[in-house]
Amino acid sequence: MSYISNCGVFIGILIWFLGGIDNLLLSLIIFVAVECLASALWFLSLYQFSIKFIVRWIANKCAIFLLIGIANTIDTFLIQSGESLRTIALWFYISYECIIILDNSKKLGLPIPEKLVDFVHGILKQSRKGKYDD
Repeated sequence: MSYISNCGVFIGILIWFLGGIDNLLLSLIIFVAVECLASALWFLSLYQFSIKFIVRWIANKCAIFLLIGIANTIDTFLIQSGESLRTIALWFYISYECIIILDNSKKLGLPIPEKLVDFVHGILKQSRKGKYDD
């Protein structure tokens, strides 16, 4: 019984750290899961599925969620005016996952709709807008 309550406390703290469960966070979780399947299919097709791949993938995804938590912490405690940094980080990583999914699908030989590619590139262009402006 103690183990179950400890898991509940850990999950509660994790949700608080990530800024609560909203549609953007749920979208990121779904995209991470789909990317996992797409990457697994790609590596299985190459016969290169290994423990090293799994560990690297888990570390990569944990780092993404840690960065989302850090962005939420900066928004909550330092900026104290909303969720702007968290939202930007979530959109960036959602588009990043989408690009990986599209790339792996293309490598598997699936045709990719041009409108979908344009939409993803549009999201990336919006997330980088003003980055290099003077």
